[in-house]
Amino acid sequence: MSTPKISIFVAVFCLFSSVSADGQILFEDNFESGGFQEGAAPVYAWRSAPSRNNLDNSMFRGESDVFSVSRERVFSGEYALKLDFAGRNSWCNVCGTTSATLSSTTASTGCFTADDQGPYANEVYNRSNGFTLWAVESVQGRQVCVDPSRSVGPSVTGESPALQAGDTMRIPFQCGVNGQVTNDPGRRSDCNKAINYLVNVRPTDLDFGETLSRRFYLYIPSVTTLPNITFKLGYSRWQRQGESSRNATLKLSVQRDLRVTLTAPNSESINVDAFAPKDRWIYFEETFRRESGPGVRDGSYRLYMGPADESLATLTTPILVRSGFELGQLTAISTHGNWQHTNAVSGSVYFDEIVIAKGFVGPENYDPDQPPAERVNDLN
Repeated sequence: MSTPKISIFVAVFCLFSSVSADGQILFEDNFESGGFQEGAAPVYAWRSAPSRNNLDNSMFRGESDVFSVSRERVFSGEYALKLDFAGRNSWCNVCGTTSATLSSTTASTGCFTADDQGPYANEVYNRSNGFTLWAVESVQGRQVCVDPSRSVGPSVTGESPALQAGDTMRIPFQCGVNGQVTNDPGRRSDCNKAINYLVNVRPTDLDFGETLSRRFYLYIPSVTTLPNITFKLGYSRWQRQGESSRNATLKLSVQRDLRVTLTAPNSESINVDAFAPKDRWIYFEETFRRESGPGVRDGSYRLYMGPADESLATLTTPILVRSGFELGQLTAISTHGNWQHTNAVSGSVYFDEIVIAKGFVGPENYDPDQPPAERVNDLN
């Protein structure tokens, strides 16, 4: 794994207020409840809470889903957010699907007719039963048969695996043969389950001259097989008056040894001179400062990152600074993003100590009331 390389810019601490001094926390989740924050936390909230009736849109269910709260790997406390690439029985690895609706007869026999012609993959999903997984035993034309008495993957809603009348079966196509994701037979699902734009975000949350920061910690185990194109860490969406909204996106380029890449809020595409090492907790913080008035081009962006065990002086020095643009109104923000891939992904990554606030948040042990030099001395 490449050692992080950092392009150091001079940190001007007085430009950003600290959260503990006069900033307002808009969202915070350290997962120490053993689950996800219910409702606003304290202002923004997760977009989709767990729901039996929200099978397609809800992201948060339990251990076998794409996202869960886990004790396997934590930055602090007892729990962290686990993103499991094999969650939902590896649903994110399918290359498009067709459907079949079960009748009482087909539910009992396990043989049903797909809406579209194959060839099909070797397993099918019961979407109505929490994406339980069933092995294909035979195919004749568009008729697909499974053993109705034995599933091979659990329900993400915790139900007992079953086939019942009215259930919707999802039948994957064969990757590289007739897959149907973005008209590319080799493209796997983009796994939009990984996007979570927070609710309650309003343009009035960030006025002229104010600062917004998004802070989180990330851990990537070396055994994890990441998506081979791009792993997105988060979005923010901005809109200038009279223009369409645009996304600022923080990403890791898997093809470039986890190099940090960025679509900056001024729409500039940037390859940052920094890499995310595996098997270490990494601190990330993006700080957006709005322009001072309508049409004024004095907005700015700062990116902070580094292994969590680096000195506070290093972590509180931005590795990237961009300024001299009009940011516009904040219209949406997410805590992580989706991914695109043509490979079979597996394993997990972990997020912890997520904070979105008006003002610089800083690392977990950051004390804004101490000058940087004193903080460095405290560590020695």
